[in-house]
Amino acid sequence: MAYERPENELPLSPEEKPILLKQYFEYYRALSETNPSALNAKLPRSAFEDLLNELGEMLLAKSRSLASIEGPVGRQPVALSDRSTPTARVSGVLFGT
Repeated sequence: MAYERPENELPLSPEEKPILLKQYFEYYRALSETNPSALNAKLPRSAFEDLLNELGEMLLAKSRSLASIEGPVGRQPVALSDRSTPTARVSGVLFGT
C-alpha cells in the first residue's frame, strides 16, 4: 500500500499563517520564562515501545522478502575487490574463517 499524504481540510489563508506563527512563538517564549523545564520534557521509551516494535518487525519482514528475490538487493554474489580487503574479523564473519 502506497503512502498517501493527508490533505488539510481547513487550510490557513496566507494572511492567517503569520498570525498563527506569531502566537506560537509568543506562547513558547512565555513558557520558557515561566517554566523552562516544560520545554525539555523527556518521554519514556515505553511510550513508543509498541510502535517501535511494530516498525522493527515490518523492516525485518520487508528485508527478508527483498533478500530472497532476484534483484538489486537480493541474491547478489558477494565480490570483494583487491582494493577492499576485509579485516581478519570481517573475513571471519563473512567467510567463517
